[in-house]
Amino acid sequence: MGAVALMPSLPVPFWLAVAVTLGVIGWRRRSSAPLFAALAVGIMLHAQAGLDRLAHPDRRWLVPGVALQGTVAAVESNGVRQRLLLRDLRAAGGLRLDGALWCYLYGRRRIPDLLPGDRILGCFRLHRPYNHHNPGGFDFVRYARLHGVVLLGVPVGRLAVVHAPTLLARLRHAVRTRLSAAVASKPARAVLSALLLADRAQIDDATWQRFSATGTAHLLAISGLHVGMVAGLGFALVWWLVTRREAWIVALPVRRLALLGGVFAAVAYAALAGWTLPTRRAVLMLVAVALAWWLRHRASPLNTLLAALVVILLFDPLAIFSLSLWLSFVSVAALILWGMKRAGRSDGVAHAGGLRGRLRDALAVSCVASLATLPLVVSSFGRLPLYAPLANLLLVPLYGLWVLPMALTGAVAALLGWTPVADGLLQLAAVGVDGGSLLLDAICRLPAASRWVAPLPWWGMGLLVLGLAAAALLWWRARRVAALLLLAALLAGVACRPEADVPTPEWVVWDVGQGAATTLRLPGGAVLAVDAPGRRGGRFNGGVVVARGLRAEGVTHIDDLVVSHLQSDHAGGIGALLRRVNRVGRLLLADVPANRRAAWPGRWRALLRRRGGVIRWVARGDSWLLAGHRVRVLWPPRGLRAANPNNLSLVLSVALGGGVRMLLPGDAERPAERALLRAGIGRHRVMLVPHHGSHTSSSPALLRRLRPELAIVQSGRDNRFHFPDPVVVARYRALGAQVVDSADGALIGSVTPAGLLRWRQWRRPR
Repeated sequence: MGAVALMPSLPVPFWLAVAVTLGVIGWRRRSSAPLFAALAVGIMLHAQAGLDRLAHPDRRWLVPGVALQGTVAAVESNGVRQRLLLRDLRAAGGLRLDGALWCYLYGRRRIPDLLPGDRILGCFRLHRPYNHHNPGGFDFVRYARLHGVVLLGVPVGRLAVVHAPTLLARLRHAVRTRLSAAVASKPARAVLSALLLADRAQIDDATWQRFSATGTAHLLAISGLHVGMVAGLGFALVWWLVTRREAWIVALPVRRLALLGGVFAAVAYAALAGWTLPTRRAVLMLVAVALAWWLRHRASPLNTLLAALVVILLFDPLAIFSLSLWLSFVSVAALILWGMKRAGRSDGVAHAGGLRGRLRDALAVSCVASLATLPLVVSSFGRLPLYAPLANLLLVPLYGLWVLPMALTGAVAALLGWTPVADGLLQLAAVGVDGGSLLLDAICRLPAASRWVAPLPWWGMGLLVLGLAAAALLWWRARRVAALLLLAALLAGVACRPEADVPTPEWVVWDVGQGAATTLRLPGGAVLAVDAPGRRGGRFNGGVVVARGLRAEGVTHIDDLVVSHLQSDHAGGIGALLRRVNRVGRLLLADVPANRRAAWPGRWRALLRRRGGVIRWVARGDSWLLAGHRVRVLWPPRGLRAANPNNLSLVLSVALGGGVRMLLPGDAERPAERALLRAGIGRHRVMLVPHHGSHTSSSPALLRRLRPELAIVQSGRDNRFHFPDPVVVARYRALGAQVVDSADGALIGSVTPAGLLRWRQWRRPR
């Protein structure tokens, strides 16, 4: 995985030299491991070339209002928007797109009963995938390329649809329709849709976090575990059928028939799931292992696993960049090593039988898989699920022996038209899902159930890997107490690592699209956060961006979380942010009737309570010290009623030291600005431009009073409001202010004790 991470920064000749060197070593030593490594590097080069090819579509596709037609390959819908994966795209003049398109349909533009195989015709506004530039940010461009997506787009005008769904699409639609009718519980229905159809669009953030916090999120993504479960069920069913008569046992190759039954069941399940990338990889690995057994090839299990990995990479070279593949590979490799070591023990001690022995073995398997993947989980997700072995011990059997069999049997019954049977089985599966959710909720309430952790440096990750290997070695040498102590020390070191500090006040204005999010870190470790945008059903959440960015800076808590006002472009991501930090001190809201009556604060209260926080209502005249720095509320007055919610925005003034003050005005408009002038507001050398640079704010009189040196606009790239207004920008520049826009990347600034301002814009390294 280190090599995968370094690939973009190292030249192709370097990797070519590595591949040749490894190949020669393997040939001279007649060893398979270097040959496998050489092949992997070659596949890596091929995959990188494929990614680079997808980065440069023909410019004719980027003409506004381009007319095209394409075939629907997949449909995702979460009740607010649809995302269509379109392939076989053609435009006028015989132009064909080498790759796929993600088309987004919102509100009334959504098309009901759209299925894979249908043809779409219309005019679109297309653009290349792009990243929001933030520390710790998600690489959406690479994510799109790994799915073969070259362009994103929205329709311009009406779309024409030619319905020609494939047989598989009709079958999947029948299962989805039956599932929606049979299962009333929305969370259970969303989980079952993910298990049966690989459709996770309906899973809400709370459910995701419940599974993620307990290390069981892998159950929501169809992978080798699910395919293996289904293959095992198919194997067992065929075995049971063939062994019903003694004559069949004698005359038929029972094991081979059962193996074929398992493979057939796995392939059928993968087809029902829509042949997504993870299911394809899992089926390829299963087929490779089954073929090795069928041919009675006497290779070691590890070599068989490596061969299966090579088969996957040959069929799907881009899989080498897939985290899910490496999580599966590492966990299976660890279980193989554990099984080989356990089988080869020569201490003569018999294994405990019966239920106790099986439970012990199941717990051991869960622990081995969880610990083996711990470095990948910590580095990729920034989370330490301490009770993952316990949660997996409970949920994997529940899903494998109850939820998945019931759901699959219900799906088959639905396809056969046995509606009452299908409904009953799907409802039983939903009972299992809801029961599992109760178990996960109980685990989440345990002390230190899940810790968000800052990224480890490369040497820290190396120490963690070496420490886990040493603990495993101690365990197998019967030094169990030493192994457990070492393991406890490793986990404590990861979970309790001190947070990073800053020598001088440092702020970040995040690139969160058409929204607002700002954080301020102060010497001593105090953190102030203001706003986090997000829209229900949207594909982007500012709360996630801020949480990831803070973790990248070594911070996992917030002392004061301020919500300027209750609009989605400022408050829609607050819930997501609260779920992704370990501790929050206070959540501060303007003490106005509109906020008191709103539903959002009530939803946030429970999340705050779990993180030790409280809600505080503030108004004009309130102030407090945060790590020795004064924060003042300049607006609104307590109990204010306003027709325009923008004028209910909290306006904060923060003293940064060195005589520098920073103004955080939210979306305050002219009426609020006039009140600030009457109250005698003074100079603020740093400020956020009110209301994203709208002409409704930033009055000349206010700017003359503030005399800012640095004015920061928070707007979305190519936003439909055309913010910031050019007249407003010119007004700031006429007063000598530097105007920067978060749409060009997160702005990171600091102030020295002498009052010197320093700032830079963060850009993702290429």
